[in-house]
Amino acid sequence: MSRKINAAANRRLRDEILAERESHQIPSEHETHLQQWRPKDLDETRWVEICPIVQKALRCSTVKSLGTFKKLCRNVSDFVDWSTDRGNAATTEALFIPTVIDEYVRKGMDRFTKGSKATNESALRRLARSVNPDLNAARQSTPIGYAPIKPPYDKADTEAILRIAATHPEGPTGRKFAACVGLGLGAGAGPKDLRVLRRQDIDLAADSPTVTLEGLEKRTVEIRPEYLDLVERGVDGLKPDDLVVATDANAKDVVASVMSRVKVLGACPELSQGRLRATWQAWCVDQPVRLADVMEMCGRRSCRTLVDLVDYLRAAS
Repeated sequence: MSRKINAAANRRLRDEILAERESHQIPSEHETHLQQWRPKDLDETRWVEICPIVQKALRCSTVKSLGTFKKLCRNVSDFVDWSTDRGNAATTEALFIPTVIDEYVRKGMDRFTKGSKATNESALRRLARSVNPDLNAARQSTPIGYAPIKPPYDKADTEAILRIAATHPEGPTGRKFAACVGLGLGAGAGPKDLRVLRRQDIDLAADSPTVTLEGLEKRTVEIRPEYLDLVERGVDGLKPDDLVVATDANAKDVVASVMSRVKVLGACPELSQGRLRATWQAWCVDQPVRLADVMEMCGRRSCRTLVDLVDYLRAAS
């Protein structure tokens, strides 16, 4: 549900920002750094073009740490260079607005890690509220579409899928399906993980067999013992560099293609790698493990999905 903007509160926040800006000056050490600052990856001509815009915006900064301010200089310079190069008006007021920052976040930050991307976006939006309080006071971030987690399988559905995987006719589809089920229920492997997974990423010789997954955040996960038989069947006959499920690491819908070829006899729920992964995640949430460790095992930076799983666990109990 969207939240209505309180116009009076928005005006008060705007007035406060404007009042602060009228008397605001950045610390002298920040000003000294700003006067000397020049990005190493921009030529002199380009820097002369955008320097006044960058400096005007940065003089609205309220950060106290010089180290943080230096990082902000790099962030703002990159943002202004990228945005003006794509036809946006070359003024501070025209650039530091939600729509331009939105475009930069979506298209101009691909080279950053997820952590750096989030930090830089937050810094830009905070600065924008000082530069342009009229347009930024009531908005702090772009609404991001959220896809609810698929429900985990219940015990009966899980048993049905395990039966199909264990009795499926031999061949490429049977082997790949065994890998999907074993690694989905046993280690939380999702479709993106399985698309790039190779035999050498699975260590079955260790005392506690593991799989290293890289489709989301790279992580090494211990495989649950009850699903090792399926995993062993899923990698049978593969060489170290062979892909486990995919035939091409760049192909899309790899797992869906495998699921569509599975031979089902008798009752069977929808076959979904997302639900297999969710079932493993629900198992993790139910263990006496720290939330931070669960998030790391799941390859997640946000716990929202894990919180959603609690509702399913409550319903099943």
